[in-house]
Amino acid sequence: MERRQLDVRGTKCPVPIVRAKKEIDGMHAGDVLEVLATDPGSVPDFQGWAKTSKLATLKEQRTEKDPTGREIYIHVLEVAAPPRFARGACSARSPRVCAEAVADHVRRGVATVPQTAVLVKLYGCQGGAM
Repeated sequence: MERRQLDVRGTKCPVPIVRAKKEIDGMHAGDVLEVLATDPGSVPDFQGWAKTSKLATLKEQRTEKDPTGREIYIHVLEVAAPPRFARGACSARSPRVCAEAVADHVRRGVATVPQTAVLVKLYGCQGGAM
């Protein structure tokens, strides 16, 4: 397990989230990213992003002061395991429902259009949803 620190102090929304996502893209499941931010809006931003992205779990948020007395918002993220697609994993009962599930996965960022197209082709209605 690797632990990284990302310093985004002095930036405002959406930069902390964008840079954290870019950093997470180069990490492995179970790795931890600690993001240091000065924007108070980053607290609800990271809460919402972690709920919807499924790329990482928000493990902790805390506030500390730097030597100058400025508040630093610390967001600790654990990289999630990639989604698993397997025959029979889909509860969809029809190709239409499967297509809706695939669209949902693409919208949530847990799969790309090319990935899901290949999986649906391979597994039919059985592989598009988790």
